[in-house]
Formats: sequence, C-alpha cells, structure tokens
Amino acid sequence: MEEGKCHDPLIREMRKNHGVDMMDEVLAGSIDIPEATDEIIMAWIRAHKQTEAEIKLPPITGEISTEDFQKAFAVVSEHTSSSPSGLHYSLWKCLAKDEAIAGWMAIMMSLPFMHGFVNERWQRVIDVMLEKKQGNRKIHMLRIIALLEADFNTALKILFSQRLIQSAEKAGLSDEQWGSRKNRMALDPAMRNMTTFEYGRYMRIVIAMFAADLTACFDRMFPSLSNIAAGKFGMDPNVLLARGKTIQNMRRQVQTGHGVSRESYGNEQGEPEIAGELQGKGDVAILYCLQSSITMNAHATLFPEMVLPSPASERAIKKRNDGYVYDVNTWAGEMDLDLGVEESVMYDLQERAQGLTNLNEVSGGSTAFHKCACQILMWKSNGVTLEINEEIGDLSMVLVDARGAPPKITMLRPSEPNK
Repeated sequence: MEEGKCHDPLIREMRKNHGVDMMDEVLAGSIDIPEATDEIIMAWIRAHKQTEAEIKLPPITGEISTEDFQKAFAVVSEHTSSSPSGLHYSLWKCLAKDEAIAGWMAIMMSLPFMHGFVNERWQRVIDVMLEKKQGNRKIHMLRIIALLEADFNTALKILFSQRLIQSAEKAGLSDEQWGSRKNRMALDPAMRNMTTFEYGRYMRIVIAMFAADLTACFDRMFPSLSNIAAGKFGMDPNVLLARGKTIQNMRRQVQTGHGVSRESYGNEQGEPEIAGELQGKGDVAILYCLQSSITMNAHATLFPEMVLPSPASERAIKKRNDGYVYDVNTWAGEMDLDLGVEESVMYDLQERAQGLTNLNEVSGGSTAFHKCACQILMWKSNGVTLEINEEIGDLSMVLVDARGAPPKITMLRPSEPNK
C-alpha cells in the first residue's frame, strides 16, 4: 500500500462522498483541524478557504443551454475518438444542427449534473494504451488515454473548461501557475527562468533552482479533492456529485493493438479505491490548474518570496515558483555578494522544494525524483573580479519521499543545459 500525506485521517475524511460532505466547512475555513496535524496538511487545507472574491462568484449550475450544446459540437472534429457505446461525434454533430432536437438533447445532458445522479451509459470507458517512446511497451512506460462518451466529455468541457476556469480567473489564481490558462504559454515561465538567471549574472548574486516533475500526474489525482477545489470557485455540489459518482462507478476496458478487451476493471467493494482523473477527460486540465494554484498558495504561507529588486529599487521580481502544469521550478537566492553563501542558499532551496513536494503529496501527487534536477549560479574570485564558478564541489540536494527514503537530486553546473 502507498504511503504519504494523502492518507492522513483528516484528508481521508474530506474525501468521503466525493468531497461534498465536508466541502462547506473546508471552504468556510471552519473545519476542525486537530492540533497534532502536520503543518503541511494544515496549510493545504487552509488554502482552500474562500476569499471574498470567491464567495461573491455566482454559482455554476449543471444546466446546459441549447446554444452551448450546439456551439460545443459545432467546433469538435467528428474524427475525434470517443464513445464506447458507438454514439460518436458524427451523430452528435448532426443532432446539434437541428435546434429542436438540440434543445431536448441539452436537457438530457444537463439532468445528471442538475440533480447529482449518474447516467449509466457514461460509466463505460475504454483505456487506450499508447507508447510514449516508440517500441517501448513496458506497462509503466505506456500512456493511458481514456475514451469517454462524447456527450459526457462535452458537458465536462462546457461546465469546467469554459465556465469554471472563467470564474476562477475572475476571482484570481496563483501567478505561479501558467498551464491551462488563457493568454498564457509554456514560453512564459521558460522566459522567466532565463531572465532570473540573467539577473543573477548581471548582479553577481547566487541563485538556485529546483526543477521538479511529477509522476503520472492526472492519474494520481483524487476526484473528491478535485471537487473541493472546483467548489471553491463556485461549482454546484450536484455537478460535483454527478461527476464523482460517474468516475467511481466506471467500468474500464483496455484497448491495445490487439483490440478492446472483453473484460473490464473498476472499483470493487472491499478493495482499494481506483482513483485518478482520467487523461483525456474534458475537465482534468482545469481541475489540475485549480488544485495547483491552491497548492502554490499554501506554499506561499510557509515560505517567503525570493526578492530580486531593480537597480533603482523601485520595482522587484518576487516569486517562489514558476510552474507550467506539473513542471514546476522552485527558487532561492541571496543578494549578499559575499562569497560562500552557496550552502545557505542550497539549504533554503532544499527546504522550499521539500515543502512543495510534501504539499503535492496531500492531493495524491508524487515527485519523479529521478527526473528532477538542481542548478545553482555561484561565483568565485579570479583575483580581479568575480567569475562564474563551474565547480559544484560538495554541494548537494537530498529530499525525502513519501516513504521516508532520501533520493539524491541531480546537480547541474551553471553552464549545463537542463534537459
């Protein structure tokens, strides 16, 4: 059995009934947290408390209009793989062209989300096993893409990828998460990384970065905890119940090059829970964005910002992390120009990186330590001026995983590319 902070008794309690039972207490900040609770878990739970802006957000109900129905199916390609039942996008696109039929279909699509029940047809899924690297068919190296019913997945896109993210952006998300957000690109955090190190080179200061990656990111999310994150930004509990029950009751067939399996797997009474948000589901990227934003806000309550002031001290770069979905760089630095501050900067970075690692564990995340790296910009004197020190020496970073094991992180020289 896995270990980690996601198995804390309080987190287990929060996950009951798809996260809906304790959601009001968590969002109001009135949940009773035992004094002995780990400070990481306390910070993560408290970060879910709704702000004034979030409280004022209008509720997002499960009602889907005829117009929404028609627009959603008009833009999707009919060649998109979907629907174990055989009701593929071509059929839905035809239905959407007739306004009267589209009106009835929109009502049928809305009813489960409006009343919190399950459409049984939506419970069948096909897990398509794809090679990440051509020719490598080891089970742990395959990517799993879920094929869901077209109308279920389209409803999730309307409710979450359109309505929920707009609501969340209006209330305000963490500036440290750049993924799955409008008008933000992967190039943005990459440029921030580059300019941060360039600042260090010009100012002759010590800056260190921990580049983290997560294992099976979406597949390790708990839908019940995702529901609480969605509720923070106004999603109606009945929508969350319908979504949670559908995922919990899913029967999954497996498709490989040999075809689709006759048998299926899923949650069984008395057996360990099969959790995870399915990759390919219309709401998963937005839900991870919201959950990551909450995690980074929790991180902000535990660690101060790295402050890089402008030469005139009128403005400053202030940050702890730069993240694009589950690739997150954590920062530490020292404006003191004295030589020999590298060890204190590395210690500070190690504490910050461990904090973010632990916070990710609360919601089910697991850091892929073998993919992580640490890079430090430091200096030495050549007798005339300061020059970049390429010798890492005894500097190292050691973090602790969920089982208490101490994986050692790869150290990169200042001039070494981070691949």
